[in-house]
Amino acid sequence: MGNADLCIRRADLPKLKSQALSGDGSAAWKVSLHYGFCTLNLADGGYWAHIAGQDSPQYYRSYASELGTQSDVNDMLRSIFWYNKSSNTPSFKVLLPAAQEIVDDFNREFAHHWPKEMLADPAFNSGTISAVYAFNRVHLKDPNHRQFNVNSQNMWPLRVDALLGGVDAADGLANFYEPGPDYEDFFYWKTIAAEDGDASAELFVAETYAVSVESNDRIRANFLAEQAVAESHNSKTLIWAKGFEAKLKVLMNENGPANVIPSE
Repeated sequence: MGNADLCIRRADLPKLKSQALSGDGSAAWKVSLHYGFCTLNLADGGYWAHIAGQDSPQYYRSYASELGTQSDVNDMLRSIFWYNKSSNTPSFKVLLPAAQEIVDDFNREFAHHWPKEMLADPAFNSGTISAVYAFNRVHLKDPNHRQFNVNSQNMWPLRVDALLGGVDAADGLANFYEPGPDYEDFFYWKTIAAEDGDASAELFVAETYAVSVESNDRIRANFLAEQAVAESHNSKTLIWAKGFEAKLKVLMNENGPANVIPSE
C-alpha cells in the first residue's frame, strides 16, 4: 500500500473526524494515517492516533508504538501503559517485550531522578516498575486520607506511577497543581487520571470539553461522558455521571452546534 492509498478526500474528512470523536477507532486511525503520511502533519497525526487508542482496544498497541518513538519522557512512559492495555496486563506487573525495552532505556537514562530513600530501599531493585508502585504506596501516601502527599522531592516517582496507570498518583498530581496558576499541568494530569480509569476525572474532562470553543472538544465531551457512565463503579459517581449527560446537552447547545469540523 502506497501513501496515496492512505490519503482521504478533503470532503470526506469532516464525517470521519466526527465518527472518530464519537468513538469510532477505525475512523480515527484512518485520519491519523492521513495526517501522518499524506500531509506530513505529525502533530495532527499523533492527536488522531491518541483518539484511536482511546476509542478502541484494537488500536492500543498501535498508539503505544507511536508514543514509543517520541523523545518526550512522558510519552515514553505512557507508551508502556498502552502496551500493557493492549495485552490486558496490569501495569507494574508483566510487560510486553517492546514495553520492557522502553523500561530498560528509561531506567538507564533517568535513574538519577529517583529519591535517595527509594534507592536505599532493598525492595527497590534498580528502579523496576513494580518497585516504584510499591514504594509510592508505602512511603508517600497519607495513611489518614489515603492520598499522596505530593511535593517537589517525590514528584518523579509519582509522575512515573501515574503515567504507567496509577489513578491515585495521577489524582494526587492534579490536586498538587490545582490551587496554583499551573492550570495546564493540572488539566494534563486530570486527563491522565481519566485515561487511567477514573470516572470522576472523565466527567471533569468532559465538562471542560463541553464548554470549549473547539468543535472537536465538544463532540468528544459526549463520548467521555458515556465512558464515565460505563466505568462508574459506585452509585454516587454513577448518579453524577448520568446527571451530567443531561447537563452536557444544555452546555453544548449553549455553545453552538458541535457537528461541523472544518475540512483540511
